[in-house]
Amino acid sequence: MSHSLRSRKYLFNILLSVSILLVVTLTGATVTLYYHTEKTVLSIQKAANEKMLAQTVYSIDSTNELVKNAAISAYFDPDIAELMNADITRTYDLYQRIMALERIAKAFPFLHSVTVYNKTNGCYYSYSPNAIWPCTDEGVNGTIDRYVREHPDIPKLKLLPVSLRAASDGRSEIDFFSYFLFGPTTGEKGKPGSVIVNVKPDWLFAQLETIARLNDGGSGRLLLVNGDGSMYDPEAKRWLAPDGLSRQVKERMARSGATAQLFVSGTGESKAIVSYMASRANDWVVLSVQPYGQLFRDIMRMRGLSFGLIGLFIVLSLAGSVIISFKLYRPIETLLRTIRGHVREPVPAGGGGKDELAFISGAFQATVGRMQELVTEQQAQGRLVQSYLLKKWIADSESLTPLDFLEIEEQCDFRLPEGSRLQVALLQIDNYREFASRVDERDRHAYKFAVGNIAGEMLSGLRRTAVIDMSHDHLVALMRIDPGEPGDAQDDALPDALAERLRAIQQAVSRYYRISLSAALSAPCDRYRDVSRSYGQALELGKYRLIFGRGALITPQSVERNERSGPYEPAPALEKKLAESIKSGRREAALEAIDEWFAGIAGLRSDQMVFGLFHLSAHLSRTFGELNASRVQQLRYDAQHAAQRLAAAESLDEARRFVRETVGGLLDESKTTTAELTHRLIVDTVKQMVDARYPDPGLCLQQIASAVRLSPAHASKLFKQHAGLSIPEYITEVRLRHALRLLADEHYSVNAVMEKVGFENQSYFFRLFKKKFGSTPKEYRMKNALQ
Repeated sequence: MSHSLRSRKYLFNILLSVSILLVVTLTGATVTLYYHTEKTVLSIQKAANEKMLAQTVYSIDSTNELVKNAAISAYFDPDIAELMNADITRTYDLYQRIMALERIAKAFPFLHSVTVYNKTNGCYYSYSPNAIWPCTDEGVNGTIDRYVREHPDIPKLKLLPVSLRAASDGRSEIDFFSYFLFGPTTGEKGKPGSVIVNVKPDWLFAQLETIARLNDGGSGRLLLVNGDGSMYDPEAKRWLAPDGLSRQVKERMARSGATAQLFVSGTGESKAIVSYMASRANDWVVLSVQPYGQLFRDIMRMRGLSFGLIGLFIVLSLAGSVIISFKLYRPIETLLRTIRGHVREPVPAGGGGKDELAFISGAFQATVGRMQELVTEQQAQGRLVQSYLLKKWIADSESLTPLDFLEIEEQCDFRLPEGSRLQVALLQIDNYREFASRVDERDRHAYKFAVGNIAGEMLSGLRRTAVIDMSHDHLVALMRIDPGEPGDAQDDALPDALAERLRAIQQAVSRYYRISLSAALSAPCDRYRDVSRSYGQALELGKYRLIFGRGALITPQSVERNERSGPYEPAPALEKKLAESIKSGRREAALEAIDEWFAGIAGLRSDQMVFGLFHLSAHLSRTFGELNASRVQQLRYDAQHAAQRLAAAESLDEARRFVRETVGGLLDESKTTTAELTHRLIVDTVKQMVDARYPDPGLCLQQIASAVRLSPAHASKLFKQHAGLSIPEYITEVRLRHALRLLADEHYSVNAVMEKVGFENQSYFFRLFKKKFGSTPKEYRMKNALQ
């Protein structure tokens, strides 16, 4: 232990804890600041991107309106309308109408070209700043015509990207955006007349690039996504096939329903901040894609600076933690010196791994444990002394001197003021033998301790009470009756309050512990030396549990009639009645005599009741012995077992039920045995008659029933119950069995065999034989001869 103390492990624990706390606090603060900064930057960037995207969407929508106005102007121009619908054959008129296209193209500088489709002759008429193209060509190498054929459902009033040539890598350059405005009817070619306004992509993309450069300084890209997921790159002037980013945007829009949102996409070097906003015109979505690392470059530099500052703060915190730890350890060191100076016994510290606090805790626990042992030992000795003094008072109060009783008053705190009286309540555990057989001795003491606590709690609220375990099957509650309390007068009956408390005790013990208690209450006594006499009276009253049964509350008043009764005297008339009923097999009369016997016992004193029960057992043993002397089948009455059961019975009802069941069962057995013998004799007689007279054709049920003095129906029913066959069936069975035996002898013909076994009708004989053995008598004889 001295080595453990010299190691100052607790000091090192303090130093380590303080250092870890400071490091964790600084690290946590830095991480939180970095995380919060990242969220703040994303929030600011989101606001900036939304502003830029809103400007971009506004520019796109404005452009769409300008193109729409240009297309409508062209559509409603009379010359262009005639060029779209009429078949103009004169060249002069045709060129005059085409010049209307020139006016529209020059009025709107952002136009690449204007094309009109004539629904009548199927020609394209186009004007561009470089040339006028008549019917044979729409001015863009047939691109519009090819686009119309490839897209039968062309949306109206929307800008559509058109490329003069498709690229194999899916990245086609956008030559212009076409804006279609169709006429109301179709022509001979099956197509409606239409005005197609083609917009220069540079004019639209230049606006988008300017907005993007002004907002993010050119650090990101601005993309457009159309309805089918294709993306347009204004910087490269190309459109791209749908990829993962466009599909991710479409899925987010479908899932959230938001038209504008910011999210982080990708990982590592490809990680980017993606913002999008939907445009009402053209079903386009404007995307802003910004490299994550480029945007957070300054934050990364701030993180490196933070780590450097953390390292510096850690060094400073370690120095500060040493100073703080020594200041915190100083009171512990002082306490250790004090403990070492006063603790003489070795303290179990659990090995050298324990620190100073473990040593202090061990010393404190050892001291407290020793104090508790002393207190417990003192309390146990006090309880033993109290229990001994109270038991001595209850069991042998007459030998106590005034000084002895004064000691009891002092030690047990049970004083007896002048004019007070004492009363004993016996609390007896019912069916104690069964209780003791299933509960070991230690648990029995615990149960009785719990019962004593319940009784003491409930009775102390009414009277000053001491509950004592008198060993074996009962406890004693010694109660003091102060002057003026109910029950103080000598002739007072049991107070209602006390009766209610005793009943409550019985119910509580039964509910919580499943233990039945009987209570016996002595009469009050005036002197402390009379307590033993009251205890003896309570024990005697407890024996009247035979009358009142388990869970009874017995008082002197409830057994006054029994106490005035004389000694037990046998009743010869009742003995004769019981004996004759048993010998004659009259069950109900025997049980009635038993009930009369117990009714007489119930009016006796407790000691005389036992004599009456043993006398009954002896009388039954003698009666059944006389009955067995004249019987072949003996009725077994176990006198020793009966005496043990009657002695163990805790109530007369229990004893009476046992005697009634025993006698009733033996009488039922006697009747069953006699009837069985009679029936067996009748069955055997019938079998003998049939075996002897089966050759007689006149042997029948009526003859046999008359011989045994029974009706034919009763005789046949009785025989079938024991033999499994009716008498006629048995006669047939015996005759066929003998016929089978005689057929084996070839000296007898079939008819002779039939007559010898008592059959008169050959066809009846043959039918019965075949039904029994599966063949006729002749067939049976032939099979037997062949074998």
